[in-house]
Amino acid sequence: MIVAEESHAAKFRLQAFAPGKVKLNDTWHEKSIFLHEDTCKFLCCNPLQEFIALDLHEYLAHSPSIVLLGTGPTLKIPPEFLRAFFLQRGIGLEFMNSYAACRTYAVLQSEMRAVGVFVLTG
Repeated sequence: MIVAEESHAAKFRLQAFAPGKVKLNDTWHEKSIFLHEDTCKFLCCNPLQEFIALDLHEYLAHSPSIVLLGTGPTLKIPPEFLRAFFLQRGIGLEFMNSYAACRTYAVLQSEMRAVGVFVLTG
């Protein structure tokens, strides 16, 4: 699925998602990713169960005002403690399938919003 046409020159362009992979800057990657402004980090986790074990402080140091969590090809509801972790830090957390997370990120990025996105591939 193609995400969106590019409207400005961003360092990292999140272009498409397909089950098990994400297209970033014209290259398909099988690893899950985190993007925020000029930061791109590949994650060592794919399913949501592995994601919740990550130390998220490293990613939140980038100070996003909102974080999108793409949970893979289908929507999976994250546990309450994960939602509370973001809420306690004043960071909005929106969770959706990874297709929707890619599209939403592209729109918010085009508006120059301080948004971070985790795109889980599995």
